[in-house]
Amino acid sequence: MLVLGGTLDISKLMNHNRNKTDLKYSELRAQGDLERQTSWVMNLLIALDQLGNAIAGGNPDSTISARIGFFVSKGESSTPRYWMFLETIVDFAFLPIDCKNHSIAAFENDPNEYFKEGGFLFKFILALITIPVALVLSVLIRIIVLFFPKARCEFYLKGEPLTLDEVNELRK
Repeated sequence: MLVLGGTLDISKLMNHNRNKTDLKYSELRAQGDLERQTSWVMNLLIALDQLGNAIAGGNPDSTISARIGFFVSKGESSTPRYWMFLETIVDFAFLPIDCKNHSIAAFENDPNEYFKEGGFLFKFILALITIPVALVLSVLIRIIVLFFPKARCEFYLKGEPLTLDEVNELRK
């Protein structure tokens, strides 16, 4: 990566005092090297997300996004296509404020949480909540970010700010 006029060279920071050059988002978060600061908008969405997860039979302390990310990344589900479908919708909705792979990153932010898949009824309720809300949010979030760019999450790697494109590179 080229460093031009004050932009951050991620590879330099990732290699600083490390032998490993392939550190990923989750590893950097676990080591405390990568910080994520959420905006008021994101905090409100997280609270509503936890409420929706509780209504759909999930852990009230985790979000729908983290629940989806868990079942997509761990593959411990009898209905993997269901979770991948929800992941696509949710990740698209939150892309402008939280980068790629929002659902898996949400799970990785709290990997020690307990996640319940739920039976058919709770999965149906989850889909009834997630699909229309995510579609509405995808429009609202894009409008909010257009007028209030600070609504995006801010990421810092060892104290240095990262752009959303740089975070996307880490989440690949």
